[in-house]
Amino acid sequence: MPWILVALGATTLLAVVSALFVLKHMRAANAPFSAEEQSEWSHTPLTSVQKIAWCGLLFGLVESVILITIFLQNGGPANYWEDDAMRLQVAGIFIGGLVIQAVLMSLAAARADERDRSVMRVAPQVQVVGQMLGLAAWHIFLGQRFHDEGAIPMVYNYLTFGSQFILFMITWFAGVLLGYRLQRFHGQS
Repeated sequence: MPWILVALGATTLLAVVSALFVLKHMRAANAPFSAEEQSEWSHTPLTSVQKIAWCGLLFGLVESVILITIFLQNGGPANYWEDDAMRLQVAGIFIGGLVIQAVLMSLAAARADERDRSVMRVAPQVQVVGQMLGLAAWHIFLGQRFHDEGAIPMVYNYLTFGSQFILFMITWFAGVLLGYRLQRFHGQS
């Protein structure tokens, strides 16, 4: 088991160093703002799509924390099959969260102008990376956790499926916000 901690730690460190390298080069590529431009930019209001993206991102993160808390308070995934109340609660939060986030995504698309649509093209790229990282994390966790048993309990299929949908929504909203940052459309009208 210690070798997996080294492997995960090295991978995480490599990802952080890579992200810092990319951010450093992105900042260097952008012309620095003067003090007057920085003051003006900091007082520029967010577009409606940015506001929706922040709401969706916050909602998705809160939904994730609530679901994790439910599992921790009710004995973990092993009790999911045994506890009908827990199963219904998790399903209700999961389905309700998907509906709310789908409505927010539709609302963002409906309120988007040409500039917003250009920014929103970044979101699927962020979603792909998020999905790949999410599946890799589940694969490594489940492989290590149930290596000796030789089989993964069915409950983890549902948890993987549900968490990937939540991650899909969260990364879409994060992708929209990242699109504004990368394309320097900081909510300016």
